[in-house]
Amino acid sequence: MDKRFKECIDQQLQVFDFQLELANQYNKPVVIHSVKQHHLVQQRLKQAKVDRGIVHGFSGNYQQAKSLVDAGMKLGIGGVITRPTAEPTRDAIAKLPLDSIVLETDAPDMPLYGMNSEINSPQYIPHIFKYLVKIRNENASILAEAIWRNSNQVFAIN
Repeated sequence: MDKRFKECIDQQLQVFDFQLELANQYNKPVVIHSVKQHHLVQQRLKQAKVDRGIVHGFSGNYQQAKSLVDAGMKLGIGGVITRPTAEPTRDAIAKLPLDSIVLETDAPDMPLYGMNSEINSPQYIPHIFKYLVKIRNENASILAEAIWRNSNQVFAIN
């Protein structure tokens, strides 16, 4: 769901609702792209009773984050947290329960601020993790274990 493409919002809703239906039918998690549509996404998740997935590349404030987490989603945390303009997102991440976050890069998009690359890569996960440790003021081992557990929970790996 991407508000930047207003002219096709009806089509986006149709496809999104169908994907939620498929997730329920096959008991699969959803991975959601949401740009300035967090409230609408949260409403649709509740209506469809989908309660397992990730809102990838999360960028938003605490209220938006909490509503998505309350709807059963984990938030994909990536390079956006390294940007100077991401204070609302960092604030949200600091306040959220530990069981609500996973790591991602959104490669090749969302490059890390201050890196000499215009292209993101999975190799930057350790950098994102270091930012996350600082933001949450958590023990790195505890945070790593929680992120691993959260990822396993969403994707039913173990």
